[in-house]
Amino acid sequence: MNLLRVIGLWGLPLLALATIAQTADSSKQWHRIFKHNAKFISVYDKVKDQTVVIMEWYGVSWPSADDLKNSRLCLGRAQCQLDIQAAFGYSGRSIKSIPASVQFEIRVKHPGMAFFKSTAMPELKAKVDREIISLGPTSLELGNTFVDLDVGQVSYERLSASFTFQGLQRLIEAKTVTMTLGDVRLSLEDRHLEALRDLSSRMSK
Repeated sequence: MNLLRVIGLWGLPLLALATIAQTADSSKQWHRIFKHNAKFISVYDKVKDQTVVIMEWYGVSWPSADDLKNSRLCLGRAQCQLDIQAAFGYSGRSIKSIPASVQFEIRVKHPGMAFFKSTAMPELKAKVDREIISLGPTSLELGNTFVDLDVGQVSYERLSASFTFQGLQRLIEAKTVTMTLGDVRLSLEDRHLEALRDLSSRMSK
């Protein structure tokens, strides 16, 4: 098992990946143009002889229109922000087999106290069409609470989960996906699923 650590554009640890390889013929191939505006980067570490492919932070409309009606956190989406990011890694400069795991991160900014600072970390769950699946445990990578003169107390949190290639396939083959992380619920739109399909297409040679 190789542990990859990539340094982000602002000098912050971006993510750590476990890359146990699988055979490439278990992949579902996607040969088309994907309809999204997410950005991808590929970072090669010459010292470690490892490559990481990253779908950079991609904004999600949060809370949803329905959640806004009952939200005690946000008077409007301008006060709340949520982004997702995903990545995988492999040895060398060219991929030879499908990485077993995908790193998935969520960063959320909202008024009030932190969601996760003083609580046990929840599982990342997803409602895939009509079925609820678990994508595994999460870890808190960064948490910070500060005071904004206009809004008041504001919390910023970044969470990470690592799930299997099969878990990614379940997401990208679905028509609708809603993720829950404790009290945080986010619905992935077609553009997000397309970006994850694009990521999956890069996981085989």
